[in-house]
Amino acid sequence: MISLCSGLKNKLRGASRTKSRKPERLLLLLLWLIPAASVSGGGDRSPTALNPLERLAASANVPGQSAWGDQGEGTYSNPVMPGDFSDLDAIRVRGDYYAISSTMQYSAGMAIVYSKDLVNWNMIGHVVPDLTLIDAELNWNKMNRPGRGIWAGAIRYHAKKFWVYFGTPDQGIFMSKAMVPTGPWTRAKRVLAGAGWDDPCPSGMTMDRHISSRQTSPLRGRPGGVTTFICSG
Repeated sequence: MISLCSGLKNKLRGASRTKSRKPERLLLLLLWLIPAASVSGGGDRSPTALNPLERLAASANVPGQSAWGDQGEGTYSNPVMPGDFSDLDAIRVRGDYYAISSTMQYSAGMAIVYSKDLVNWNMIGHVVPDLTLIDAELNWNKMNRPGRGIWAGAIRYHAKKFWVYFGTPDQGIFMSKAMVPTGPWTRAKRVLAGAGWDDPCPSGMTMDRHISSRQTSPLRGRPGGVTTFICSG
């Protein structure tokens, strides 16, 4: 710490003698030196004294050890995916696992990930390629729906198709389906109208009702109209 402070004083003296240096350069120098001084002054810290983010960064520097996921020797470390995958819902189809994750106001919407062992995951696509297909207010030139958009959903495999149901806090529950999880996915159709619906959990009866291409009207919030849904609202 002393050597850094001495070096800082010398650099400041040099900066004051050099009239050609701009104040912005001096500010950048201070911003670079101060964090270095605070870190070096703390001495060596044991791993237990580090906060979770510091431990994650430290593990990334250990040879043969990853900061997350598969460790390559039969074990894994949480988190298994290096990112913010919220509201995960997963299914197994034969020997494969598929999961979806809510994406809020970001487009493309409703991320799909794939794994063979529930540890190593790969992104394979999105259910909704453009959020304006479900709400024009989510377009980039408006951007007045922060934290809204696509919320928690459910993925199912039924009648040789993949089905995804999800809620938006403003419109209701939407459904999309595909023959394979990589798509193409059908355009998301609203099947339950009304603000405030969330966390759909469709049953086989729900999907059977939506198999017929003749059904175009959404389910309504009338008695008996939503008996095959379990939702929180």
